[in-house]
Amino acid sequence: MKSWLSIFLPNDEYKEKRVLYFLAESAVVLLAISFIFLAVKRFYHINQISDEIVVTALSGLVIIYTIIRYMISGIEYSNIFNKTEYKKEVRSIVFQSLKFAVLFSVIYLLFTGIPEAKEGWVDLLGLSFLIWTFMFFLNYFSLKHSFKKNCELEEDNKW
Repeated sequence: MKSWLSIFLPNDEYKEKRVLYFLAESAVVLLAISFIFLAVKRFYHINQISDEIVVTALSGLVIIYTIIRYMISGIEYSNIFNKTEYKKEVRSIVFQSLKFAVLFSVIYLLFTGIPEAKEGWVDLLGLSFLIWTFMFFLNYFSLKHSFKKNCELEEDNKW
């Protein structure tokens, strides 16, 4: 069955089903945390935290949870079965992450303008480096987990 959500899902049927499971899991986590927050707010009258911040944080939690579950599931790189392909994909991940960090930096500069002080450049380069590092390790971890899973499946198929 297709819905408007289909435009955000992978074309592969197995990956699509797994992502839907991850989204369902994140919805349950979101519901549980929402009820806990409402109960705490009702009994302890927390006025320092605005509802907008909570909604934004919970929305981010759903997105981050789904992405992390997808990455650690080992389904992203289903076609990597040997060391040569693995090393080639690691190089690809390095350059993809670098391209993303450069693109982020350019967009950041378009919105904020060119920094005039040294601290502004340090902030930009530091943020870009953190983004590159995060993207690289997230994808690398996914690749490594996928490769390990694929090698185990290949071993099982040999018998």
